[in-house]
Amino acid sequence: MSSAHPPLDDLLTGRISADDRRRIEEHLAGCPMCRAEWERLTATRELLRRSSEAEPVPDHVAAAVSSALRRASRPVVFTRRIAISIAAAAVVVIAVLLLRKPTEDPPTGAVHDLQSITAGSASLELRTADTKEMQKWFNARLDFPTRVFDFGMMRYQLIGGRIDDVAGHRSALFVYRHVNGALVVCQMYRGRTDELPRGAERRTHDGIDFFIYQRGEATAVFWQEGSVVCVLASAIPREEAISLAFAKAMKGVGA
Repeated sequence: MSSAHPPLDDLLTGRISADDRRRIEEHLAGCPMCRAEWERLTATRELLRRSSEAEPVPDHVAAAVSSALRRASRPVVFTRRIAISIAAAAVVVIAVLLLRKPTEDPPTGAVHDLQSITAGSASLELRTADTKEMQKWFNARLDFPTRVFDFGMMRYQLIGGRIDDVAGHRSALFVYRHVNGALVVCQMYRGRTDELPRGAERRTHDGIDFFIYQRGEATAVFWQEGSVVCVLASAIPREEAISLAFAKAMKGVGA
């Protein structure tokens, strides 16, 4: 092999000469440690490829990773330092992909949160059945007033909540479970219902306008309370979800 091998990103993507490839393969055949490192690197590359298909990596992150890989190049086939550099670059990309929430409109975001809670992939920061405790907890952490509903008459019990995000709006998220196990996820965030996307069914009840969206089996109902938008999302029958929203909406609060 020449005194300096091609940059590692060229090695990983195959942009090398046939002679360099042959020499690397010969080295890997006789070096179990390097072969193990190479297998880990190629597995990481495949993970990044699959992740980027679901959510493209930002250009500036891709450029930074490529630069890091080139700086890691040395006149040896593999070293632990190079492996660590590759792993660090992979961590950066994976963190970006995991932490970046896909761009969603509020109805889709609300239903996504419902699905995450239902699947158990999203945890609750405070678990409590006490609506006053939950409301106090939110009000100490958010810059807008919250109102945690009491659905006891409908046989729903509060199970807890967390600080969340609805399409870029920081929100109070709280969850209820019916005696039959069905879940209802409510959120409140500072915003305006006139920012909601088109396609809603609009109903008016007791002087309040409700905007109803269907996303698969889930229903998301939005309404305005002062400066705060409220949303109730559930996979229970559509009219039941709408009735719950009607029952708990209050006009003129949340200023």
